[in-house]
Amino acid sequence: MKHRLLALTLSIVALAAFATGALAGPISIDTIKFNSDTGVAYGGVYVGLYQGTVNGGPAVTDFICDDFEHEIYSGYAWTAWVGNTNPVSSMVRFGPGDITNPALTGQVTTTQEDYNMLTYLANQIFDDPSDSKGDWGYLSWAIWSINSNAWNSPYYTSQVQTLVTDALNHKDDDNGNLIVFTPTTGQPGQEFFGMDSVPEPTSIVLLGSALVLAMAMLTGVRRH
Repeated sequence: MKHRLLALTLSIVALAAFATGALAGPISIDTIKFNSDTGVAYGGVYVGLYQGTVNGGPAVTDFICDDFEHEIYSGYAWTAWVGNTNPVSSMVRFGPGDITNPALTGQVTTTQEDYNMLTYLANQIFDDPSDSKGDWGYLSWAIWSINSNAWNSPYYTSQVQTLVTDALNHKDDDNGNLIVFTPTTGQPGQEFFGMDSVPEPTSIVLLGSALVLAMAMLTGVRRH
């Protein structure tokens, strides 16, 4: 019986790990169209939620830009890999090598921890869709200051610095999962975050298979 239980445990762990690993890659390629910003500006640039469409759909999607280095205009469209921030897609645009912020240099971070920080900050914008707290500007600049030289600006205020430090303190936490739309090779669009990320269908099947196997083996164990 002990051997059966050990085999059951190892099988579940292996299948769960395989299913989780499948989440890390890009899911598909979508066409992103930027329609407009929501009219809130800070530091001479629009911040907070941007609005557009995915694959020409009629629904308006709220996006958050984590990309300070590329400029876009209303009506501009590009193709993007669709992945997740947790586990992080292998196709994301940024990583530890892009960090130059003095508040973060010297920190040993991974790409996952980098996107954990970005997710932590982005979710605070998504959670306040009307900017009722007036924090969109600070939060956006904190996001941009992690992976670009936006920190080297008069708009990198003490409030922004505090948010960056707060994000750093949450780099190893599970801060949720967002969709990440990363421009495909040669596309100059911005990397966007969107809400309501879902697992890949393959991963769902694998997880279901793991549960079925677990039930079958568990039933067999109980007979002895």
